[in-house]
Amino acid sequence: MDNGEKERAVLDSFKRTVKQTSRRKTASESSKRPDPIVRIAPKFATLSEDLSSSEPASRPQVGAGVALDHASVQERGVSMPRVESVPSSPNLGDECDSRATSTTSPDDFILLMHFLDSVFPLQYPMYKPEISEGGRGWLLSLLLRAKPFYHAALTTSAYHRRSVILAKVGHSHHVPALAQPGTHSDFCVKLAGQLEQIDSLEIESGMMAAVVQSVFLELFSVNGNKWRSRLDAAVRMYQNGYGKNIFPFRPAEYSSSARREDRSFSESDTVAVEEAAIYRFLTLIIVWLDIISSITVGRSPQLLRYHTQIVTADAQMKFEKLMGCENWVMLLIGRIAALQEIKIQAMQQEEFDCSELRQDVADIGRQIQDGLSSLTFGSPYISEKDSTSKLATTIDSPRLVTHIFAYTASIYLHLVTEGFENLEVLSTTISEAISLLQTQTSAQTLPAFVTPLYIIGSVARQEEIPFFRDIFSSPPVLDLSLRHRERILPVLEEIWSKRQTGSFFAWDDSLELTQEILLI
Repeated sequence: MDNGEKERAVLDSFKRTVKQTSRRKTASESSKRPDPIVRIAPKFATLSEDLSSSEPASRPQVGAGVALDHASVQERGVSMPRVESVPSSPNLGDECDSRATSTTSPDDFILLMHFLDSVFPLQYPMYKPEISEGGRGWLLSLLLRAKPFYHAALTTSAYHRRSVILAKVGHSHHVPALAQPGTHSDFCVKLAGQLEQIDSLEIESGMMAAVVQSVFLELFSVNGNKWRSRLDAAVRMYQNGYGKNIFPFRPAEYSSSARREDRSFSESDTVAVEEAAIYRFLTLIIVWLDIISSITVGRSPQLLRYHTQIVTADAQMKFEKLMGCENWVMLLIGRIAALQEIKIQAMQQEEFDCSELRQDVADIGRQIQDGLSSLTFGSPYISEKDSTSKLATTIDSPRLVTHIFAYTASIYLHLVTEGFENLEVLSTTISEAISLLQTQTSAQTLPAFVTPLYIIGSVARQEEIPFFRDIFSSPPVLDLSLRHRERILPVLEEIWSKRQTGSFFAWDDSLELTQEILLI
């Protein structure tokens, strides 16, 4: 008993013996029962066994499972259906043998439901899929059959739930028992280590969803700019899949051609509908995050060359279903971000021909104005002012979201090309954009406008600055769990200060302050 290698070896031996005995006993008892044990969520075993030697012997393993058999449940007068976990295809070494199943603990049920009810809507506030598309059924299905996504999601859920509960109880001594990330976070650590060899990872939906979720996990756990490496990994996975003539995950034979042709599916073909929903969601989220990250990093979107192939004006791929904005605006924002990188390269070359750059700027500006004209034409947005709030309570339509993002694109184009000079030419655009944010946007969906709020806020006039200070220093935008948003207001304060002092401060200079910020 010296806390050394020999003690850990003995403890590991005891654990293996108990586990093997328990398994034999469970198998023996289950063979005598008329109904099987309920098995729902996937869980890997080997990884937790490998890491168990570093855990206190008395610490319970979250996800180890509490078997709920029919006999014990029926004693409470409740009937329990037979539910089996679906074998998944992800393979992250031996630790992720997707064929293994296990029971699910009460803590896992809590975290799973918390993810579905609170975390996922927080990540994607505008995502409300149609009933004809199967709603969010694909999400639950993928969670239950794909271990990488399951563990990444529940780790994020544990972080969020813990921050919410601790914020409510404050410094009270009556803090309720909280589910710890435990085994789920152990898996995420293993996944993070594997991302360096991303080319060797299997390209399929469960692993892709896990890598995307790990981007949000880094934001929830406040790990600086580590989200960038996670996003880069997701982008590389997409590029690898595209290069191998498959999409972000291995498509089923019966629907691969239909998916590539971007067709709609019959409601009766539920499997095809589900796979199409997963494919479209993952593709859109990766392209969206790639575009948004390029704004603060100051580089061209890595997937820019794929944009016109996968996110066309009439495609089934619609950003408006994911984050509320129509495709044409998001594609233009991606092109503007590419101009930023081209501009930087041009400044580094003495003999650079800027004629093509000027032509691109004029073309983008024309498309933005044409789009704004079509959005402005028609009936105004309906708003019912809430007397208790500065914000309106209205239903946010894709048309409204697109309108605000179009104003954002116009301002962003000016910042990339002219910086903070000649802002008077944007006077009308800035005023109308802020008016929409103040009078037409509901508090519930305001977090969907983090990018517009930052871009528009950076050019705000003195009398408009308090509005943005208030927005970025209070809920709903300032969420206790998405701590990365706390970095936005200090950057805006720096920009406002530089503009007011009259010192030269270009948009390029602001990028030095935003490298770690993801505007979502």
